[in-house]
Amino acid sequence: MNGTLGHVHVTSDRWPDTWDLVRFARDCWRLEGARTEEQRAIALWRWIRRVTFRSDGRVPTEPHLGHRYVTDAYKILNVYGYHWCDGLSRVMEVIWRSTGRRAEKLYTHGHTLCQVGWTDDDRVFRWHLFDMSEGWFCYTRDGRRIANAEDIAQDPSLVTRP
Repeated sequence: MNGTLGHVHVTSDRWPDTWDLVRFARDCWRLEGARTEEQRAIALWRWIRRVTFRSDGRVPTEPHLGHRYVTDAYKILNVYGYHWCDGLSRVMEVIWRSTGRRAEKLYTHGHTLCQVGWTDDDRVFRWHLFDMSEGWFCYTRDGRRIANAEDIAQDPSLVTRP
């Protein structure tokens, strides 16, 4: 034995494992005690916000690989830890999708957000809007579900309510 140690993977039961995107999602859900789809989405939103931050306008680049703009969610989460709205929304989108769910980025007025989808309690599939870089999501006026882009377009005051 030469005393060399390699391929070490250290994890904690108090922090999500970012080594694998599905494992990251499941750890977030476990740590938050998330059982419903809404709780899972909020848990994922919270933990992505905890382990990353919004850039000051610069984004990760890898010119030696020909990447002027890093879009790999795994690299954003594990290597760089920062991006602007588009990259952070991509992280949420890719992780939600990696668990077999539907997600999409929404680009509006020069800003990117993430919509994740699930079937609400009334058995209707809907999108639910999360802003990863500004750090918000909001509920519909009746408080029954997380709002989507259409809800906010019809009632913009949803995003300013306490």
